Amino acid sequence: SEGPRFPVELIEHLGSQVLLFSHAGGEQLVVCAPADAVPAEPKAFAIEPTGSTVHLFEPGGGGALAHFVSA
Repeated sequence: SEGPRFPVELIEHLGSQVLLFSHAGGEQLVVCAPADAVPAEPKAFAIEPTGSTVHLFEPGGGGALAHFVSA
C-alpha cells in the first residue's frame, strides 16, 4: 500500500482474523484483517480501506461513533 505506515505494537490472533494494534495521532488504532493477509511477524502496516466495512469507536469509552457498510 502507498498510504502511511503504522508500527505494529501488538498482534492478537483470532483464528481466521488478526487484530493489529498501533497508535496514530495520540490515539489507539486497531485494525482487523484476515489472518492469511498478515505476515507471520509484521513490523508495520498500511491502511487501504476497501470500502466494505468500517467501524469507528470513541477513544475514551469505546462507544460506537459510526459504522459504514458499502453495498
